Amino acid sequence: MKPSTRSIEGSLCVALSSLVIIICCYASSGMPVWPQLISGALLVGLVLTLVEAVSPHGWDNFTVPFSAALLLHNIFG
Repeated sequence: MKPSTRSIEGSLCVALSSLVIIICCYASSGMPVWPQLISGALLVGLVLTLVEAVSPHGWDNFTVPFSAALLLHNIFG
């Protein structure tokens, strides 16, 4: 198995893009209170960044979206 390497820039991109996408999607759908939306989005971004960082090479294409679906369902669902 090929070892996976992750860059700080790539991990930051995962975190920030998760945050922005969640805020845009849920804010436009009438998500209730902003502090809850921001804190939930920060949590999801952090967890997805960690999942991406520890996933074996090539597996992050499965683990990140799968983890995102579980988190979003449990936090905002």
